[in-house]
Amino acid sequence: MSKFSELLKGYTDRSGVSVAALSKRCSIDRTTLHKILSGERRPPNEDFVVNLCRMLMLSATERDELIEQYEISLVGDDLYRRRRNVKTMIERLSEVGEKEYSSNTNAIYPVDLPKNGEVNVYLEKHDLLRQLYSAFIEAFENKNVVRIITQPGDDYVDFMRFAVGYYNGSEIRHIFCLDNSSGAGGANDYNLKILPRICEISAIYSNYHPMFYYDRVESHINESSLLPVLAVSDNFMFRAPFDVQSGIISSNPVSVDYSVRQFEKLEKKCYPLIERADDVSGMLGSNGDHHDYLYTIDSQPSFLLIGTEEGVRNNLILPPEQMDILVERMITVQKCYIGSDYFSAFTKKGLIRFMKTGIINGVRERMNKVLPPERRIWALKKMIESSEEGVYDFRLIESDCAPQKNLRINMGDDGTVYFVIRLKSGLVFLTVSEQSMRIAVEDYVNSLIENGKIYSRERSLEIMKRILAAEQELSGSS
Repeated sequence: MSKFSELLKGYTDRSGVSVAALSKRCSIDRTTLHKILSGERRPPNEDFVVNLCRMLMLSATERDELIEQYEISLVGDDLYRRRRNVKTMIERLSEVGEKEYSSNTNAIYPVDLPKNGEVNVYLEKHDLLRQLYSAFIEAFENKNVVRIITQPGDDYVDFMRFAVGYYNGSEIRHIFCLDNSSGAGGANDYNLKILPRICEISAIYSNYHPMFYYDRVESHINESSLLPVLAVSDNFMFRAPFDVQSGIISSNPVSVDYSVRQFEKLEKKCYPLIERADDVSGMLGSNGDHHDYLYTIDSQPSFLLIGTEEGVRNNLILPPEQMDILVERMITVQKCYIGSDYFSAFTKKGLIRFMKTGIINGVRERMNKVLPPERRIWALKKMIESSEEGVYDFRLIESDCAPQKNLRINMGDDGTVYFVIRLKSGLVFLTVSEQSMRIAVEDYVNSLIENGKIYSRERSLEIMKRILAAEQELSGSS
């Protein structure tokens, strides 16, 4: 008997409702319900399970647990956990654009760092972090390269978020281990939990270079040296155990030089994780190569497919050379994707927001800051026409599965994942080609298609036409 069946039987017994009565309320054969309760048969669909929750008067927590166990019964624990981690990753990256990244300079009381080759030992985490913040501030002020070896836990992310207020473009090189084991706690779990943290740091630090090597993380931690956490710049060296509850900071030139050489030795075994660009030309590439995407997932449609040169030049604020690159690439994209398998997935909520406001995510208008109603209606008509004729494929995706307005995901035909993160300061483009993320994101999107969370072209057209009719009625146009 599965965990789902055990839970459902327990809730049914608790309710005091007979199987005969429950089957009648749920419009299902009594024998079939008996088999579902005994684990011999699966429920017909998730809607049936949701209806059962209502009939059995389950609490929200109980309902969520039962639905989760139902989904696990369909695909297995490992695959369910991997898909859930991708969904969580999307939610977390969507939130990055809403955050304010600045330091309260009064929150740190800068302290004097060890001088003249001193080595200071810190047994209290609070004292250690104060010294480490001061060391980072000094390194940033001097534009030193900062080299870090540590697993990117929540403490590391909190530290980097805080330190960004003092950042002035110094190069940061960060080495960490990604898991290559299978099963519970392996690559499906560990890598997908830490990769969003690295993407967040990559988004807020312009010269941050994360690098990784594969190993069994649990073995790696158990077999590492006494002080495996390392941070070293030109003038200081920091070492600590994994929990960073204590540590040492030294300005001894010999120790600093030895730590730099340790870092460089490990660096030769690593792969780069993320490529970052801050502008359109950087995102599109300077060599003229075009990324062939399998799909784009965003809260809004990919308007590049229906754009015109006049519309782009009138409505976007870009330096002339970037504008020319974007127009050229738009024309290439439109030609490349005609009749292809590529699709642009977006939410109904995002499309309605665009139709109501005229605001395109991440884009500002040169004059009015929003597209006028007639241009919005033109855009939606063009999308519908393109989909009906099979020129381009516009699909709707359920909101709880999609990125929010501050994130776009593109999947390349080689499995590379491209994130567009919309910060308050501007757009950041991240390219990730790490294997566990590539496999997980591709599987997640395929599961959305299979389960109807990404709608078919026909269903999407029906919804787009209803939205168009409503907007035309409001504006009095046709």
